[in-house]
Amino acid sequence: MTENIEDLKKKILFSVLEILPYEKFDGNIISKACKNINIQKEYSNLLFPNGRIEVLEFFRDYIDEIMLRRINKELVNIKSITAKIYESIKIRLEILDIHRIIIPKIISFYSMPWNHFKLYPYTWKSMNLIWRIAGGDKSTDFNYYTKRGLLTGVYWSTIVYWLQDESLNYQSTHDFLQRELNLIVKIGIKLANK
Repeated sequence: MTENIEDLKKKILFSVLEILPYEKFDGNIISKACKNINIQKEYSNLLFPNGRIEVLEFFRDYIDEIMLRRINKELVNIKSITAKIYESIKIRLEILDIHRIIIPKIISFYSMPWNHFKLYPYTWKSMNLIWRIAGGDKSTDFNYYTKRGLLTGVYWSTIVYWLQDESLNYQSTHDFLQRELNLIVKIGIKLANK
């Protein structure tokens, strides 16, 4: 094969995303995805040695990449940090929408006792990007962890709400997200005034 590593990884990822709505997210999913696109299974072991965890991390990074491009293009004129973070998460949900059917499988995977501790770092990277790029946050003290920790909670509660939302253009989810962000702003103000 003459393709570069990144292209091969994307091919395998896209194949996983294509078959996952109809398959279990088990240990065989990557080999099935490789078979689907005529790539030898051995390549998947080299490219994703940690299996499904690594495929999900690559998926997250792929979504992050698209999200950052859109944030940098679409949100340049928004000054309010809260508004920018709100719009960033909305953008992320728009990108994830075509994969909405597989999100419950990802949540189930991370709900397993041996995987649940990996969900936080999985999400942390994306929330850190949103805070740095959209929020302009460069803190390195306790605030660094507080802001990202609170946003991670908001993000996952919004995802769970979004998965059940049948409103037009997910307006109910957007309202929910706005309320959650307003709440953490109030928490931040209270902490700052202590």
